[in-house]
Amino acid sequence: MIGAVYANKASGFNAMAHVGYAMNTENPDTNYRSGSLLHFEGVIQQIVPMGTGLLTLGAEGFYFDQVTCDSGAGATLGCFKGMTAGLGPVLGYIQPFGQQSLVVELKWLPELDTKKRLEGDYIWLKMVYKF
Repeated sequence: MIGAVYANKASGFNAMAHVGYAMNTENPDTNYRSGSLLHFEGVIQQIVPMGTGLLTLGAEGFYFDQVTCDSGAGATLGCFKGMTAGLGPVLGYIQPFGQQSLVVELKWLPELDTKKRLEGDYIWLKMVYKF
């Protein structure tokens, strides 16, 4: 995975972008090998003071594409390349404790376009204690 980050401490604006490529190996039990995957992720956020911590408000988008066919004797459905893309809000809070901090983040990423995959929304709750 390769990424780039922009952070402006004066304004509180941040932007991040990542691209990755994943190659799968064959499952020897099913004789099935899923195709390789290309994915992009991007986030923009504004950080504002709130109480004794910092509130983060932003949006995240993603694009996930299977760029090679499934293969192996178990691949009875043929190539079966899947794709999905989504966009949604991200809300977080950073609470400093001296040199340490607690970060809580909630993401809701509904899929906007999906092909040959199960469709749904992604919801994450992340809590990190940084020390």
